[in-house]
Amino acid sequence: MPISDLPPELWLRIIESFCSHCNGEECVFRLHKTDLTDIARLCLVSKNLNHMATPILYHVPNSRKPSRLLRTLAAHPELARHVQELHPSLWTFDWPELDHVDNYPPSLMEDFERRLVYAREHLSEDVGDWDLESTVDDHILDAALIALLPNLTRISILSHYRSVCFGFEPSSLPNLRSVSIAHGDTESFLAPRCLKPLADAAPNIASLHLDMFGADSHEVGQDAFPVFPNVTSLMMERSLVTAPSWPFLLQAFPRLETMAFGGTWPSEYIDEDGYALDIQNAVALHCPHLRKLCVDYSDIEFMDDLDETDRTFDHGLASLKELEYLITDSKRIGNPVAEDGLGDVSGICIDALPASLRGLRILDEADYDPSDLGLALIDLAAKVSGRLPFLEKISIVRGKGSYELDDELRSAWDGTGVELTLDVTGTPELGVRDRTRQEWHWP
Repeated sequence: MPISDLPPELWLRIIESFCSHCNGEECVFRLHKTDLTDIARLCLVSKNLNHMATPILYHVPNSRKPSRLLRTLAAHPELARHVQELHPSLWTFDWPELDHVDNYPPSLMEDFERRLVYAREHLSEDVGDWDLESTVDDHILDAALIALLPNLTRISILSHYRSVCFGFEPSSLPNLRSVSIAHGDTESFLAPRCLKPLADAAPNIASLHLDMFGADSHEVGQDAFPVFPNVTSLMMERSLVTAPSWPFLLQAFPRLETMAFGGTWPSEYIDEDGYALDIQNAVALHCPHLRKLCVDYSDIEFMDDLDETDRTFDHGLASLKELEYLITDSKRIGNPVAEDGLGDVSGICIDALPASLRGLRILDEADYDPSDLGLALIDLAAKVSGRLPFLEKISIVRGKGSYELDDELRSAWDGTGVELTLDVTGTPELGVRDRTRQEWHWP
């Protein structure tokens, strides 16, 4: 039978196999140009295939000429309604200057002007510095583009300076479920109050990923944190949240089930940033039903210079009775060496691990003594059935390919019913992990 005579149901499955949205992939870096090319080629085979493939071609649009894509979406609403995801932060829309308005579809410019007036009328003065010729223009154009896509469910946004999502009316994005925001200003963090337009416009967001998010000493109080009533998954990468801000941050996410936090630490906030104990106490009080938690401070190179007891978890973490998955760097779950609790840590503080854990992922620090961690893991294997009865998998992520105790470590976990994996990332010869959010995959 000729391939063109395949049943339509089979052709549809073939076409959907090229689409990351149809496959349900979670990674933001999703659709390769080769996938789009394959779908586009199928559009040329026959009218029937064109009819089936065109909607999928626009599920996650990508283009080397974004302006052409913009004009296409503005001129053809029947195509725009197929767009499910948009990631302009990954491929740069490169808007033309506003004095070249002929480069824009007239309908888009009309919507831009309307949204600009709305932003001027509703923008709070304390949102931060905003330059009408750059910051607001970019975000209003983004808003005008998003307004063309009635079925949009996922978007990646590049924020400018301290602003994000200007020009959205309340509840204007009811279908949006997943948002990823990369902050474009290297000299400041994305302040929580700058997320209020997004929270108002898209009340049904379930997943929020923030890069360079910052809640400093000024971001204290409920008014500083807009409420996201339906967010269940919050990821904060390369971010900073001070100790007093953590309770208010968590109260803004009343349905939180998954939280990942990767700390960064500019020198000017060295005395203000929240430590592991601050996060632990805030989570225990405000998110006792949390199922997944990631706390990773391994990107802070000079944190060891601080003799503070609250930079590690303690037995309070075990109070999270419903926590099933934990990812953290080795020093957050280490035992203080000195009796006073100050200074270096080693091994694993078993008392800090919730008995409900099903998966544990430890990000091994480059300067953490591998023998201490190895011996602690061997000791944990002997106690795991009594202390962690539900544990199914434990994984260690490190830079070096192998340690002296690896064979003994594997032997200790054999027969426990728990799967042990030793993952290597980065540069093995240097023993340095490649710190990326790929290490935050839940065990």
